[in-house]
Amino acid sequence: LARPLLLSLRVPSVLPAGPLEIAEVEFRGGGRTAVVQPIVVRIPAERALLVTGTREVVGLRAGDRVELAYRVLNEGNGPETLSVAVRVPKGWSQRPAEPERLVVLLPRRQSEIAVLVGIPLDAGIGDHYVEASATPLSGALAARVFFRTMLRVNASATTSQGLTLTPVVALAASSAGAAAFAGATLDGPVTEEISVRARFLPQVRHSGIVTQGLAGVGAFGAPFSASVSGKTWDVSAGNALNRLSDLAGVNVIGQGVAAQGTRGSYEARAFAGRPVGAVGATGSLVGAGLWRDASFGRFGGAASHLVERGGVLSGRQLTAVTADFESEPLGTLRLGGALGYRSGARASGAGVAMSATHERSGERVHLRVVHAPGGSAAFARATDELELQASRLITERWSVDAALSRTSDVGAVFRSLRTSSYIVGQRFDLSPTATLSLRGQLSSFAAEASAGDLGDFGAGDRAVTGGYEWRRGPVALSAEGSVGAVTRRTELLGGRVSEQVAGQQAWRLHATRALRTLGALDASAGLQLTEAGVGLPSDIWYASARWSAIPVTVGGRAARLETEAEYQRLGTLQSFFVTRASFVVGIAGGFDLALSAERNPYFRDAQGRAGWIAAMRVSAATRVRAAAALGPEGVVYEDRNLNGRRDEGEPGVGGVRLRRGDARAETDARGRYRLPSRARGRTRVEQGSLPVGLLAHPLLAADTLERADIPLLTTGTAILTLHLFADEEGRVPDVNISMATVVLRDQTGFEWVGRRTSDSTVAFEDVPVGTYAPRFDFTRLREPLRLPEGLSVTVESRQRREVAVGLRGRVIRVIVPPSRSGAPRSGNQSGDRSER
Repeated sequence: LARPLLLSLRVPSVLPAGPLEIAEVEFRGGGRTAVVQPIVVRIPAERALLVTGTREVVGLRAGDRVELAYRVLNEGNGPETLSVAVRVPKGWSQRPAEPERLVVLLPRRQSEIAVLVGIPLDAGIGDHYVEASATPLSGALAARVFFRTMLRVNASATTSQGLTLTPVVALAASSAGAAAFAGATLDGPVTEEISVRARFLPQVRHSGIVTQGLAGVGAFGAPFSASVSGKTWDVSAGNALNRLSDLAGVNVIGQGVAAQGTRGSYEARAFAGRPVGAVGATGSLVGAGLWRDASFGRFGGAASHLVERGGVLSGRQLTAVTADFESEPLGTLRLGGALGYRSGARASGAGVAMSATHERSGERVHLRVVHAPGGSAAFARATDELELQASRLITERWSVDAALSRTSDVGAVFRSLRTSSYIVGQRFDLSPTATLSLRGQLSSFAAEASAGDLGDFGAGDRAVTGGYEWRRGPVALSAEGSVGAVTRRTELLGGRVSEQVAGQQAWRLHATRALRTLGALDASAGLQLTEAGVGLPSDIWYASARWSAIPVTVGGRAARLETEAEYQRLGTLQSFFVTRASFVVGIAGGFDLALSAERNPYFRDAQGRAGWIAAMRVSAATRVRAAAALGPEGVVYEDRNLNGRRDEGEPGVGGVRLRRGDARAETDARGRYRLPSRARGRTRVEQGSLPVGLLAHPLLAADTLERADIPLLTTGTAILTLHLFADEEGRVPDVNISMATVVLRDQTGFEWVGRRTSDSTVAFEDVPVGTYAPRFDFTRLREPLRLPEGLSVTVESRQRREVAVGLRGRVIRVIVPPSRSGAPRSGNQSGDRSER
């Protein structure tokens, strides 16, 4: 007689994905042999990644360095191999310099990526973005998961000619409670040769949802750091990020003292400290290097002793002595190499790194090979790594590129980690505004566990991706679509291997539009469709919209408003909708006020609710010491009546950078500034620091005076549209009107050149207000043209005006003299002939 047996078991939520034997049921009775029935459950794969970091840093200036820390969290129940990249704006520096790195994350674990971002001296005023992204090499998600940090350069009008103290006080409140924050920064030169930079930003010990609210107004905690620097040296204390070489250490994060400097052809770097970033981490970090530039290349060496115990990757250790060399260009070829001895926690032996780069106009090939015993957990490169990149410009419009990457690595959990990637692509410029791209990619990953129940596993993906980009003026559009497949390979109980393959499609659309007076719009949307069998949601949707740098006025003071919304849906599993808004304004007494409101379901309170987060920050910048004796006060003002003098009612303009010789200054909220008394020469305005709609007076370009008051002109835009009309006899000129040159001449004789937007349209953008006389050059046309009489163009403040210009042909009368016989020519009794 058969009887049912009901067995209820609780499966913990922290179990890894895959098959798992959770119980054995033993049947006994009747003196017979016992029967044992194992119960095996298959834990479904749950894949989720999250990248977090600092949301916003404000009050920065050109030349600053900002240390940012990002955390990549694997919230799923299976291991992930990720390509983590940190992208900075073009022209900015970052340390370490590698744009991408490989990270292996076990379930419910996280990895921290730190980067030191350097803001160039010519960085424009306004908002800039640093983006950290994590892309699964196995194609686990529809698209890369990313996090953006906004860096606001010169948002507060301060002077760079002295040591400046900026205290910050902030408060955040949410459904999980409230938290307060107080900190300060100290920046600037103390003499003409030496500068100081210090950060006193204590960590906030509170729930993630409140900390996220504080980060939304730029009140983020960071370990103490301070530095003193000269023109050729730098000494820092506190939290520091260090790099020596591929073999001696590339990602060394710790608290201690670091120094670097150059003298003549020599460069030296050294550091000493202890590990940070992981709870309970102990150990020591010591390293130094010396290099020299010679006529045949750069050579030198480094030594390090790096030990970290008790962290996420327990038992990290590296002792290395290396020597490296990089040649001067040998024609189009540059060679490099390094040799050293490495002793790590898992392996010891000789390490080798070699590189070769061939580069000339329109062509580049780069090869790099690294063998570094000890594994990537030992502060440096993977055990074995091969990278090959090649690109070539076939024609002026067509370019091709290819890349190959293979790595073999070991770690504390895996005895083998192997990845490979092959990419071939091309770009074709259909026109000056449109580009078409096509790319094929094949990648794979395989891991062999050292011990335990994790088992071996692997993944891969292959796809063909096509893209289209269109940009014209302030508008940019891009669309991308890919078709391919993803694979999953898992070792089951008993050593049997299961491999699944599923088709996958992904589509993405992105658009940006910079508005002349209303900030900028940014929107994107995407969709991924995946077949069943590999543990991914059947469909993943995401969309985002951002309206940034919206100028508003509060009580006569300029302010900035930003709004943003993001949506993501993971099939039938879960959907997220994030909204946020921020507001920044200068208030009385030289203070800055920032407000932020955000609803972010990625951060929840103790009850699992995703409520609203509100935060407020107040900061002020005060100069505590001048770097040099300052000269008389000047002002940068808006010259509304165009007379070159500051009259009553003409306001000052804040946040404008000026230069006189090698001295620099920036105006305060009222447009005032002071330069060192020793500075000599013409005062120059950095155009990139001017607000939209203002322009430095053209006469300043030829000014020989050490002018104190600097006039700015309001601007507008005039669009001239050229039309061909028939003359008195009904004939329309047969000319290519795009070959005509058009300029506008102002009342002082200064000429402004227009920008062709089409064959018949010329745009004069951001030219000073006033009345202009158009001047046309028709010398390259097949026949001359006539202009309308009394034509003038008026440009109004912050307005866009279109002017239609009608052009007609010119009748030319040619007199033909009589023939020598005196008889008139037949058909022309008057003796002349008209030609047009």
